[in-house]
Amino acid sequence: AVGKEPNSIVCDKNETVWVLCGGGYDQAETPSLWKISSSTLQTLQVFHFSQGVDYPSSLIINPAGDTLFFINKHVYSMPVNSSALPTAPIYSATSDVYYSLVYDDKHHTLWICNAKDYLHDGQVLEINHNGQLLRSFPTGKIPRKVLRIN
Repeated sequence: AVGKEPNSIVCDKNETVWVLCGGGYDQAETPSLWKISSSTLQTLQVFHFSQGVDYPSSLIINPAGDTLFFINKHVYSMPVNSSALPTAPIYSATSDVYYSLVYDDKHHTLWICNAKDYLHDGQVLEINHNGQLLRSFPTGKIPRKVLRIN
């Protein structure tokens, strides 16, 4: 069992499973990030976000399996050996709505799908691991995934 409304899951280089839980659409429970042993299925650690303020989503991991990335209004990076949630984002949103993250294995960059206000056209942004904006493109409404061909 994990927290309410699990929305994404990854496995790290140590074969540890990470599950990101939003806490429920009605914020019934504190959002949480669960670290679970894949061999014993025992919970190793639970990281708690702020209830009523945070709604984390879109957990992904780099190909080396040593760094987690997720959205919690902004984009955050977290080493898998960290003992606490990150306090500062690597990339900050203004009034935009970051909807999902995609990792580009070939170029080792992150793509952020920005739904903006859910009514108007959105955009995708490409950033590096340090949060430097590399480029952005306009999209249709509510972009969800990015497929890079080349």
